[in-house]
Amino acid sequence: MDTTPPRPARATVVMNPAARRLRRGPFGRQVEGALAAVLGRATFLKPASPGAAHAAIARLREGLLVVAGGDGAVNLALNALADPAPALAIVPAGTANDLARALGLPVGARSAAAAVSGQPRRLDVLTVNGRRFCTTGGLGLPAHVAQIANRLKRQRGTRVLGHHLYAAVAGSQIVGRRGLRRRIRLTWTCADTGALRQLETTVYGLLVTNTGAVAGSLRLCEAAPDDGVFEICLLPATGRPRLLRLLWALARGQAARPGALPAIRARAARIEVAEPVPFLGDGEILARTAAFDIGLLPAALAVIAPLA
Repeated sequence: MDTTPPRPARATVVMNPAARRLRRGPFGRQVEGALAAVLGRATFLKPASPGAAHAAIARLREGLLVVAGGDGAVNLALNALADPAPALAIVPAGTANDLARALGLPVGARSAAAAVSGQPRRLDVLTVNGRRFCTTGGLGLPAHVAQIANRLKRQRGTRVLGHHLYAAVAGSQIVGRRGLRRRIRLTWTCADTGALRQLETTVYGLLVTNTGAVAGSLRLCEAAPDDGVFEICLLPATGRPRLLRLLWALARGQAARPGALPAIRARAARIEVAEPVPFLGDGEILARTAAFDIGLLPAALAVIAPLA
């Protein structure tokens, strides 16, 4: 009796040319070979630019889309896909790989390729001013860290840090960056009661999360990517030493102390600040303005991943 798993429907594989793991060393060749063995007749694309990748993905309407890259490549695909959209599979090849980690996906070339033949799981998708993201976003300190880390990842010598690059950059910004404090007005729909609530406070930053983690290993709160709600985590402006202690605890895999990282469960939210600031999502800057409308699209994305 043949126990070989059936091959997925017609597949398109998009290899992120910016992913260093795919460009250097044997990993890229191993991924291609393993995917070809699993998928059979598949179309492999290596777009020359993000614009070319967006255009190629936007034309897909059925089958399976395999993205080999990190959270930024997944975000590009998420914002390019149109309805009806193919199911999405991920071969982690980025720095943080937050979505892959949240879904329990393997990171080895052969094991990750084998996982693309699994069953689809429906995930919620977050939006900020109409742009989609599926892991964690935010403003203030988290956005500054993402911008700096994205520049550093293009430089030699930073690969050895892996996802710890984000924590290293965050620590340097907490110590040396001026003007971290920011006054915000947060309005949200309570996930439990449906009531509209509002808070004005001063923070070092704010995170909106669908997965409860960021930067590869920093655990923010309990969250699930398919529960129909999202979490808002505040970084209270209570002093830089406390913020450093929080970062150190999260980097060591420890939970935040009570009150150090307040979390709010919401179904919709609006964040307002005094002047335009960047907002990151999935490690990429998705908006730059003074008001951010956060929404949630329940079960909007089909991803090949183990069931929760």
